[in-house]
Amino acid sequence: MNQMNRSVLRAVTLLKVFQSENEWISASEISRRAALPFASTHRLLQTLEQIGAVNKGDYGAYRLGYLIVTLSQNVNVDDCLRRASQDLMSALSQRLNVSSLLGRLDGKTVTIIGKSFAPAAKQRFVAVGSQFVAHNLPLGRVLLADLPAEEIDKVLNELSTAAASAQAPLNRSELIADLAQIRKQEFAVERGKVNPGLGSVAVPVRDNDGRAFAALSASDELDNLSPERVETLRKELMEIESSLRKTILPESSFNRTRIPKERRLAGRGDIRRSAHLPESNTKALAMI
Repeated sequence: MNQMNRSVLRAVTLLKVFQSENEWISASEISRRAALPFASTHRLLQTLEQIGAVNKGDYGAYRLGYLIVTLSQNVNVDDCLRRASQDLMSALSQRLNVSSLLGRLDGKTVTIIGKSFAPAAKQRFVAVGSQFVAHNLPLGRVLLADLPAEEIDKVLNELSTAAASAQAPLNRSELIADLAQIRKQEFAVERGKVNPGLGSVAVPVRDNDGRAFAALSASDELDNLSPERVETLRKELMEIESSLRKTILPESSFNRTRIPKERRLAGRGDIRRSAHLPESNTKALAMI
């Protein structure tokens, strides 16, 4: 690897250590997170500041700059995910005779951004771009379960309002318990509630910091969905998740450490706090 390529990789590594748009980080902390020498970090930050990729504030702290915003506006994330996943999903459908969906969360709805049908599938009504109420699909529940507690509370309030207007009350306590279980086991299973005779398994697609930004699901005939079949589908979906993440979010050779589950969930709050449930209903949520 020549010096120029090495510098580019290091610069990208520095940009990836920022975890939110308003986070200010000192040069020494950036160096620590990126696992790079301080001198190299300082030189790269100066260059990144000159091109607007980072801004330098008081006391020498940095945050992401406007250049990142302008570049991100030119990225079609859904198309990137769809192209990266299509062959993998199609291969799964052919190999195991299941239908597969890829979706992302948009408020209280989940948008389908990729699909692949089983060779003998009778129901082919789900189109790319379709939107569904998030908690009605297992891939939507997987994404809801990964949210911080206060965001879950906000979404549930919106769902409750929508359900009331549609004269279909939302069973909030049941949903909260299900989200808690999904967060613990990191996958969701649905059996015949969405489509009679069909069941689904869903897993999150995570970035290098462990945050779920999309979800994958596989649907099979309900009679086939034994515990062993569920585990097989879960493992297959996780293999696709791993391949997909490596394709669209390759980790730098300078920083291969992925944030473990315990650190990912730290500070997100207990799902129970967003449930507003009576004490008698919180026992089922003790797994978090």
